[in-house]
Amino acid sequence: MGPKKKAGDADKGAKVFKSLCATCHNFASHGTGPNLAGIAGRELATADGFNYSASLKGKGGKWTDKNLDKYLKSPADFAPGNSMAFAGVANAKERADLVAYLKTPVRKVKNEGVDRGRSTELKNEEQADSAMS
Repeated sequence: MGPKKKAGDADKGAKVFKSLCATCHNFASHGTGPNLAGIAGRELATADGFNYSASLKGKGGKWTDKNLDKYLKSPADFAPGNSMAFAGVANAKERADLVAYLKTPVRKVKNEGVDRGRSTELKNEEQADSAMS
């Protein structure tokens, strides 16, 4: 196994989110993009009430750290034909920070007072991973 990736900084991720993602995404309702509340650990393309592209619906899997990183790096490479008009985040540190922010259980962002808690399933996965380390 290769070296473990360093965890991102959620506070820095909040800044990345605000500058790159907040135009289309938030944590309270769908906009141009889906509501991202609770995305970490959730099945891909399953936020109720959002019309996902066929390519993302057909991808399968969960939004793990690895899948979030791959998608954020290049949505077009992750799910060719998806409808997200965003080139991606080239900087690996910014992606790690963004993933850390998306996984943060309690939101303390102006105008968003939404708790996007991680799913119990994801918490259990993380506990199992740390026990194996």
